[in-house]
Amino acid sequence: RILLQYYNGGSLNEYSLKNIECLTKIKDLCNKSKVNLILVNTPVNIRYKNKIPKKFKIKYEQLTESMKIKVLDLSDLLSQEHFFIPDGDHVSQKGAITTTEYIGTKLK
Repeated sequence: RILLQYYNGGSLNEYSLKNIECLTKIKDLCNKSKVNLILVNTPVNIRYKNKIPKKFKIKYEQLTESMKIKVLDLSDLLSQEHFFIPDGDHVSQKGAITTTEYIGTKLK
């Protein structure tokens, strides 16, 4: 899955300028509408997380800091294998229920 998302023909992809542009527009729209934007890092399997190229992690951190976007980091919320489907970046039904319940407690 990592190879499909971050690599092309064995070479590491560049950042998606379109995605960065969209995030900027979303942030601007939220500011104009007085909406508090919060990005959610969803749970991922630790083996998947450890394979995400460092350059993408750094860029994400730089963008969220420079744009002053709050981040709710749930990437380490789930640790057991049964909370994920085999691709590592999608939760199973049990993982979805656990994540939803956790978010519900944070919104109260």
